[in-house]
Amino acid sequence: MIRVSSSRIKDILAEADGLVLGDVTYTLHSGPKGIAATLKTNADDNDAAMATLKKYLKEKFPALIIYFEPEGA
Repeated sequence: MIRVSSSRIKDILAEADGLVLGDVTYTLHSGPKGIAATLKTNADDNDAAMATLKKYLKEKFPALIIYFEPEGA
């Protein structure tokens, strides 16, 4: 799972919930709570899934500061 944090978390979740990038599907697991939410994936490699999501969202929201971390970090 991936924790995503941003001041515009609702906009990010509107974009990311149900998103399919390659073979990886991202779905909302919990949140938003404050400025954070957790997304779950069907990926075997959580780090690669997080890197792919990070690249996608940084292109979609270039001026927005977004933090990514593995759930439980």
